[in-house]
Amino acid sequence: MTYKKNGFTLIEMIGVLTIIAIIASALVPNISREITRAIADAEDSELNTIALSLKKYIAENQIIPGTATGQWNTVIAPFIENSSNRILNNRGSGTRRLILRSTNGIGSVPYDQAAMYTAGITPQGSLPGAFPAQMRFLLVSNLSGAAPVTALTDAQFDAVWDQMGTIPAGFTTGNKFRIERISLASLFYPVTISCTSLSGVPRWSINGAIVKSLNITTFTVYLLNGTRINLFLGAVPAGTIVVNKAIGIIYDGTTWSY
Repeated sequence: MTYKKNGFTLIEMIGVLTIIAIIASALVPNISREITRAIADAEDSELNTIALSLKKYIAENQIIPGTATGQWNTVIAPFIENSSNRILNNRGSGTRRLILRSTNGIGSVPYDQAAMYTAGITPQGSLPGAFPAQMRFLLVSNLSGAAPVTALTDAQFDAVWDQMGTIPAGFTTGNKFRIERISLASLFYPVTISCTSLSGVPRWSINGAIVKSLNITTFTVYLLNGTRINLFLGAVPAGTIVVNKAIGIIYDGTTWSY
C-alpha cells in the first residue's frame, strides 16, 4: 500500500525556517541602514529649505531673528507653510537648534538693521562698518533625541562647521546628527556715502526709518540685500536706491550721484 505525502515534515519545516532566518539576518541590517540613510537624506533636504526660508525672511525684512525657541522658528514658519513647532521637531524622534557664531561682525541677535541705523546721533548710527565675514549659523538636528544645548566658543563653532579638530561631544555629523551651514555674509553689501558740501541740507534714511542729516565726511556701512536707501535735500526726496550690490553715493553740494 502506498501513501501520498501531504505537506512538509517537521525536519523540512525546520530547514525552511532556518533558511528564512539566515536570509532575514542578512537583509534586515541592510534594510535598517537604508531606512536610516533615507531619513538622514530627507532631513538634509528639509534643513536646506529652512535655511533658504531664513535668508528669504532676512532679505524681505532686514532683520536677523534670534536663536531662541519661538524666535527664528516662528518668523520663518509662513515661508515654508509649516508650524513653528514642526520646524523645531525633525523627521526622526529629535529636535533642531539654531546656533550663532559669537564673534560675527554684527553682534548679538535679533539684529534689526533699522534700529541699528537709528541708534545714536551719527548719520550711520551703529550699522557695521566692516564686512561681517563670520556672520554664520549652524542649524543642527539630532534625529534620535534633543539637539545638544552646549554653548559653543568661536573655536568650537568653527570645529563643528569644518568637522575638523576638537569637535564638542554630540556635534559630530552622521546619520543621526545632521548640520546645515548658513553663512549670511553674502547678504551684506558695502555702501559708501561721501558728502563734500552741506548746501541744500543732504539727508538720508533706510527702509522708512527716521531721516538723518549728513555731515562733511565719508563713511562706509554694510547693509543687507534689499535695503531701500532714501536720499533727500532738506525735506524733498531726491532718489531711492535698492541695495543689491556694492554702492558708492556722492553729494557735491547740488546733486546726488551713485
